[in-house]
Amino acid sequence: MSLAKDGADFGRHPIGLAGASLALLTVVLWGANPVAVRFSLDRLPPITVSGIRFALASLVMALWCLTARSPFRIQRGQWTPIFVCGILLYLQIGLFTIGCAWSNASHTSLIVNSFALGVVLIEHFVTRAERLNAIRARGVALATAGVPLVFLAASGPKAASSEAPSIVGDLVLLGSGMLLSIKVVYTKRAVRRVPSGTLIFWHDVIGAGLFLLTAACIEQTPPGPWGWPCVLGLAYQGLLVAGLCFGIQAYLLSRHAASHVTMFNFATPLVGVAAGVLFRGEQMSGWLFVAGLLVATGILIVNRGDQLLAALSGLRPTNK
Repeated sequence: MSLAKDGADFGRHPIGLAGASLALLTVVLWGANPVAVRFSLDRLPPITVSGIRFALASLVMALWCLTARSPFRIQRGQWTPIFVCGILLYLQIGLFTIGCAWSNASHTSLIVNSFALGVVLIEHFVTRAERLNAIRARGVALATAGVPLVFLAASGPKAASSEAPSIVGDLVLLGSGMLLSIKVVYTKRAVRRVPSGTLIFWHDVIGAGLFLLTAACIEQTPPGPWGWPCVLGLAYQGLLVAGLCFGIQAYLLSRHAASHVTMFNFATPLVGVAAGVLFRGEQMSGWLFVAGLLVATGILIVNRGDQLLAALSGLRPTNK
Protein backbone atom coordinates (compact mmCIF):
# COMPACT_ATOMS: atom_id res chain seq x y z
CA MET A 1 0.00 0.00 0.00
CA SER A 2 1.34 3.40 -0.95
CA LEU A 3 2.20 5.83 1.80
CA ALA A 4 1.28 8.76 -0.43
CA LYS A 5 -2.32 9.78 -0.97
CA ASP A 6 -4.24 11.58 -3.66
CA GLY A 7 -7.24 13.83 -3.45
CA ALA A 8 -8.27 17.12 -1.94
CA ASP A 9 -7.25 16.10 1.58
CA PHE A 10 -3.67 15.26 0.62
CA GLY A 11 -1.25 16.66 3.17
CA ARG A 12 -4.06 18.28 5.17
CA HIS A 13 -4.59 15.81 8.01
CA PRO A 14 -4.20 17.25 11.53
CA ILE A 15 -1.01 16.07 13.21
CA GLY A 16 -2.15 13.96 16.15
CA LEU A 17 -0.31 12.17 18.95
CA ALA A 18 1.25 9.55 16.68
CA GLY A 19 2.46 12.14 14.18
CA ALA A 20 3.76 14.41 16.94
CA SER A 21 5.67 11.52 18.53
CA LEU A 22 7.32 10.67 15.22
CA ALA A 23 8.19 14.31 14.63
CA LEU A 24 9.72 14.64 18.12
CA LEU A 25 11.78 11.49 17.55
CA THR A 26 13.26 13.01 14.41
CA VAL A 27 13.95 16.25 16.32
CA VAL A 28 16.09 14.45 18.91
CA LEU A 29 17.90 12.25 16.38
CA TRP A 30 18.49 15.11 13.94
CA GLY A 31 19.60 17.44 16.73
CA ALA A 32 22.51 15.18 17.69
CA ASN A 33 23.42 14.37 14.07
CA PRO A 34 26.12 17.09 13.69
CA VAL A 35 27.96 15.55 16.64
CA ALA A 36 27.91 12.15 14.92
CA VAL A 37 29.18 13.80 11.72
CA ARG A 38 32.04 15.45 13.58
CA PHE A 39 33.14 12.11 15.08
CA SER A 40 33.21 10.59 11.58
CA LEU A 41 35.09 13.57 10.16
CA ASP A 42 37.85 13.00 12.72
CA ARG A 43 38.99 10.07 10.56
CA LEU A 44 37.34 10.41 7.13
CA PRO A 45 36.99 13.19 4.51
CA PRO A 46 33.52 14.80 4.15
CA ILE A 47 32.34 13.42 0.79
CA THR A 48 33.37 9.90 1.82
CA VAL A 49 31.38 10.32 5.03
CA SER A 50 28.33 11.40 3.01
CA GLY A 51 28.69 8.44 0.63
CA ILE A 52 28.89 5.86 3.42
CA ARG A 53 26.04 7.57 5.24
CA PHE A 54 23.63 7.25 2.33
CA ALA A 55 24.81 3.80 1.34
CA LEU A 56 23.69 2.72 4.81
CA ALA A 57 20.51 4.79 4.45
CA SER A 58 19.69 2.96 1.21
CA LEU A 59 19.75 -0.35 3.11
CA VAL A 60 17.37 1.05 5.75
CA MET A 61 14.99 2.38 3.12
CA ALA A 62 15.05 -0.95 1.25
CA LEU A 63 13.76 -2.59 4.43
CA TRP A 64 11.28 0.28 4.85
CA CYS A 65 9.90 -0.31 1.35
CA LEU A 66 9.61 -4.06 1.93
CA THR A 67 7.74 -3.50 5.21
CA ALA A 68 5.44 -0.78 3.84
CA ARG A 69 5.06 -2.58 0.50
CA SER A 70 6.27 0.45 -1.39
CA PRO A 71 7.28 -0.57 -4.91
CA PHE A 72 10.91 -0.48 -5.98
CA ARG A 73 9.98 -0.17 -9.63
CA ILE A 74 9.92 3.39 -10.98
CA GLN A 75 6.84 4.13 -13.08
CA ARG A 76 6.47 6.54 -15.98
CA GLY A 77 6.27 10.10 -14.70
CA GLN A 78 8.23 9.29 -11.52
CA TRP A 79 11.76 9.58 -12.90
CA THR A 80 11.89 13.38 -12.79
CA PRO A 81 10.89 13.88 -9.11
CA ILE A 82 13.19 11.04 -8.02
CA PHE A 83 16.13 12.46 -9.99
CA VAL A 84 15.52 16.02 -8.75
CA CYS A 85 15.32 14.83 -5.13
CA GLY A 86 18.54 12.86 -5.58
CA ILE A 87 20.39 15.88 -6.96
CA LEU A 88 19.05 18.12 -4.18
CA LEU A 89 20.20 15.53 -1.65
CA TYR A 90 23.68 15.42 -3.19
CA LEU A 91 24.07 19.19 -3.15
CA GLN A 92 22.50 19.82 0.25
CA ILE A 93 24.24 17.04 2.17
CA GLY A 94 27.53 17.75 0.41
CA LEU A 95 27.44 21.34 1.66
CA PHE A 96 26.24 20.16 5.07
CA THR A 97 29.14 17.75 5.62
CA ILE A 98 31.78 20.12 4.24
CA GLY A 99 30.38 22.97 6.34
CA CYS A 100 30.38 20.78 9.43
CA ALA A 101 34.04 19.89 8.77
CA TRP A 102 34.92 23.58 8.55
CA SER A 103 32.80 24.67 11.52
CA ASN A 104 31.54 22.71 14.54
CA ALA A 105 28.46 20.80 15.69
CA SER A 106 26.79 23.70 17.53
CA HIS A 107 27.03 26.10 14.60
CA THR A 108 25.95 23.34 12.20
CA SER A 109 22.81 22.66 14.20
CA LEU A 110 21.82 26.32 14.60
CA ILE A 111 22.40 27.34 10.97
CA VAL A 112 21.10 24.31 9.08
CA ASN A 113 17.96 24.03 11.20
CA SER A 114 16.94 27.52 10.15
CA PHE A 115 15.66 25.68 7.05
CA ALA A 116 12.25 25.60 8.78
CA LEU A 117 12.01 29.34 8.16
CA GLY A 118 12.76 28.78 4.49
CA VAL A 119 9.94 26.24 4.30
CA VAL A 120 7.49 28.78 5.70
CA LEU A 121 8.66 31.54 3.34
CA ILE A 122 8.48 29.29 0.27
CA GLU A 123 5.01 28.10 1.19
CA HIS A 124 3.90 31.72 1.62
CA PHE A 125 5.48 33.43 -1.39
CA VAL A 126 5.92 30.59 -3.91
CA THR A 127 3.49 27.71 -3.40
CA ARG A 128 0.99 29.76 -1.33
CA ALA A 129 0.07 26.59 0.56
CA GLU A 130 0.48 28.19 4.01
CA ARG A 131 0.11 31.95 4.35
CA LEU A 132 2.04 34.08 6.82
CA ASN A 133 0.16 36.35 9.20
CA ALA A 134 1.53 39.12 11.41
CA ILE A 135 2.42 36.76 14.28
CA ARG A 136 4.25 34.24 12.11
CA ALA A 137 6.05 37.04 10.27
CA ARG A 138 7.40 38.28 13.61
CA GLY A 139 8.63 34.77 14.34
CA VAL A 140 10.48 34.69 11.01
CA ALA A 141 12.09 38.04 11.80
CA LEU A 142 13.09 36.90 15.29
CA ALA A 143 14.71 33.66 14.13
CA THR A 144 16.39 35.38 11.20
CA ALA A 145 17.94 37.86 13.61
CA GLY A 146 19.55 34.96 15.46
CA VAL A 147 21.49 33.65 12.47
CA PRO A 148 23.94 36.60 12.19
CA LEU A 149 24.77 36.14 15.87
CA VAL A 150 26.10 32.67 15.03
CA PHE A 151 28.54 34.35 12.64
CA LEU A 152 29.56 36.76 15.40
CA ALA A 153 30.39 33.75 17.56
CA ALA A 154 32.51 32.36 14.69
CA SER A 155 34.39 35.66 14.31
CA GLY A 156 35.31 35.83 17.99
CA PRO A 157 38.44 34.48 19.66
CA LYS A 158 39.19 30.96 18.41
CA ALA A 159 39.67 28.08 20.76
CA ALA A 160 42.89 26.12 20.32
CA SER A 161 41.07 22.97 19.16
CA SER A 162 39.48 21.38 16.13
CA GLU A 163 36.07 22.46 17.45
CA ALA A 164 36.60 26.13 16.62
CA PRO A 165 34.03 27.36 14.05
CA SER A 166 34.79 29.49 10.99
CA ILE A 167 32.81 32.07 9.03
CA VAL A 168 33.49 30.22 5.76
CA GLY A 169 32.15 26.99 7.24
CA ASP A 170 29.07 28.79 8.55
CA LEU A 171 28.39 30.31 5.11
CA VAL A 172 28.56 26.85 3.54
CA LEU A 173 26.11 25.61 6.18
CA LEU A 174 23.78 28.51 5.40
CA GLY A 175 23.71 27.39 1.77
CA SER A 176 22.93 23.85 2.91
CA GLY A 177 20.01 25.11 5.01
CA MET A 178 18.59 27.01 2.05
CA LEU A 179 18.77 23.93 -0.16
CA LEU A 180 17.15 21.82 2.57
CA SER A 181 14.12 24.13 2.73
CA ILE A 182 13.71 23.78 -1.04
CA LYS A 183 14.09 20.02 -0.79
CA VAL A 184 11.45 19.70 1.97
CA VAL A 185 8.85 21.63 -0.03
CA TYR A 186 9.72 19.79 -3.25
CA THR A 187 9.50 16.41 -1.46
CA LYS A 188 5.99 17.28 -0.29
CA ARG A 189 4.94 17.66 -3.92
CA ALA A 190 7.00 14.71 -5.13
CA VAL A 191 5.23 12.24 -2.82
CA ARG A 192 2.01 13.03 -4.69
CA ARG A 193 3.51 11.24 -7.69
CA VAL A 194 5.85 8.74 -6.02
CA PRO A 195 5.18 6.62 -2.91
CA SER A 196 7.26 8.13 -0.13
CA GLY A 197 9.27 4.97 0.56
CA THR A 198 10.08 4.55 -3.12
CA LEU A 199 11.09 8.20 -3.43
CA ILE A 200 13.44 8.21 -0.44
CA PHE A 201 14.99 4.85 -1.32
CA TRP A 202 15.92 5.91 -4.85
CA HIS A 203 17.01 9.40 -3.82
CA ASP A 204 19.32 7.75 -1.25
CA VAL A 205 20.71 5.43 -3.94
CA ILE A 206 21.31 8.36 -6.32
CA GLY A 207 22.91 10.42 -3.56
CA ALA A 208 25.14 7.58 -2.36
CA GLY A 209 26.29 6.84 -5.91
CA LEU A 210 27.15 10.47 -6.61
CA PHE A 211 28.97 10.89 -3.29
CA LEU A 212 31.04 7.72 -3.67
CA LEU A 213 31.91 8.59 -7.27
CA THR A 214 32.94 12.11 -6.25
CA ALA A 215 34.93 10.81 -3.28
CA ALA A 216 36.79 8.33 -5.50
CA CYS A 217 37.80 11.22 -7.78
CA ILE A 218 38.83 13.91 -5.31
CA GLU A 219 39.40 12.35 -1.87
CA GLN A 220 41.79 9.86 -0.31
CA THR A 221 40.29 7.60 2.33
CA PRO A 222 42.74 6.66 5.08
CA PRO A 223 43.17 2.92 5.75
CA GLY A 224 41.48 1.38 8.76
CA PRO A 225 40.92 0.80 11.51
CA TRP A 226 38.84 3.95 11.73
CA GLY A 227 38.01 3.60 15.43
CA TRP A 228 34.71 3.08 17.20
CA PRO A 229 33.74 6.79 17.47
CA CYS A 230 33.99 7.13 13.68
CA VAL A 231 32.17 3.85 12.99
CA LEU A 232 29.37 4.59 15.46
CA GLY A 233 29.06 8.11 14.05
CA LEU A 234 28.62 6.68 10.54
CA ALA A 235 26.04 4.17 11.78
CA TYR A 236 24.11 6.92 13.57
CA GLN A 237 24.05 9.13 10.47
CA GLY A 238 23.26 6.37 8.01
CA LEU A 239 20.90 4.09 9.90
CA LEU A 240 19.05 6.44 12.25
CA VAL A 241 19.18 9.87 10.60
CA ALA A 242 19.57 9.48 6.83
CA GLY A 243 17.56 6.26 6.88
CA LEU A 244 14.90 6.32 9.57
CA CYS A 245 14.46 10.10 9.91
CA PHE A 246 14.25 10.76 6.17
CA GLY A 247 11.68 8.00 5.81
CA ILE A 248 9.58 9.31 8.70
CA GLN A 249 9.73 12.82 7.30
CA ALA A 250 8.56 11.70 3.86
CA TYR A 251 5.68 9.81 5.46
CA LEU A 252 4.66 12.82 7.56
CA LEU A 253 4.89 15.15 4.54
CA SER A 254 2.53 12.84 2.67
CA ARG A 255 -0.14 13.42 5.34
CA HIS A 256 0.45 16.87 6.84
CA ALA A 257 1.38 20.39 5.75
CA ALA A 258 5.14 20.92 5.59
CA SER A 259 4.99 23.76 8.12
CA HIS A 260 3.09 21.48 10.55
CA VAL A 261 5.68 18.74 10.17
CA THR A 262 8.45 21.20 11.01
CA MET A 263 6.63 22.82 13.95
CA PHE A 264 8.69 20.86 16.49
CA ASN A 265 11.96 21.88 14.89
CA PHE A 266 12.41 24.78 17.31
CA ALA A 267 13.96 22.24 19.71
CA THR A 268 16.40 20.77 17.18
CA PRO A 269 19.05 23.54 17.34
CA LEU A 270 18.90 23.48 21.14
CA VAL A 271 19.48 19.72 21.15
CA GLY A 272 22.36 20.21 18.71
CA VAL A 273 24.07 22.90 20.77
CA ALA A 274 23.70 20.87 23.97
CA ALA A 275 25.08 17.75 22.28
CA GLY A 276 28.05 19.70 20.90
CA VAL A 277 28.92 21.06 24.32
CA LEU A 278 28.46 17.71 26.08
CA PHE A 279 30.09 15.32 23.62
CA ARG A 280 32.60 17.49 21.73
CA GLY A 281 33.61 19.97 24.41
CA GLU A 282 32.54 22.98 22.32
CA GLN A 283 32.50 26.41 23.90
CA MET A 284 29.18 28.03 24.75
CA SER A 285 29.75 31.70 23.98
CA GLY A 286 27.27 34.41 24.88
CA TRP A 287 26.53 35.11 21.21
CA LEU A 288 25.84 31.44 20.57
CA PHE A 289 23.49 31.22 23.56
CA VAL A 290 21.48 34.24 22.44
CA ALA A 291 21.44 33.00 18.84
CA GLY A 292 20.08 29.62 19.94
CA LEU A 293 17.28 31.24 21.93
CA LEU A 294 16.32 33.56 19.06
CA VAL A 295 16.32 30.83 16.44
CA ALA A 296 14.40 28.38 18.62
CA THR A 297 11.85 30.97 19.76
CA GLY A 298 11.38 32.27 16.23
CA ILE A 299 10.76 28.79 14.83
CA LEU A 300 8.28 28.11 17.64
CA ILE A 301 6.37 31.33 16.92
CA VAL A 302 6.37 30.66 13.18
CA ASN A 303 4.80 27.26 13.62
CA ARG A 304 2.72 27.74 16.75
CA GLY A 305 2.26 31.50 17.11
CA ASP A 306 -1.51 31.47 16.60
CA GLN A 307 -2.04 28.69 19.13
CA LEU A 308 0.25 30.36 21.68
CA LEU A 309 -1.62 33.65 21.30
CA ALA A 310 -4.97 31.92 21.72
CA ALA A 311 -3.74 30.12 24.84
CA LEU A 312 -2.43 33.35 26.36
CA SER A 313 -5.68 35.13 25.52
CA GLY A 314 -7.60 32.39 27.33
CA LEU A 315 -5.57 33.02 30.50
CA ARG A 316 -6.39 36.73 30.62
CA PRO A 317 -9.12 37.78 33.04
CA THR A 318 -12.24 39.16 31.37
CA ASN A 319 -14.22 42.16 32.61
CA LYS A 320 -17.80 41.34 33.46
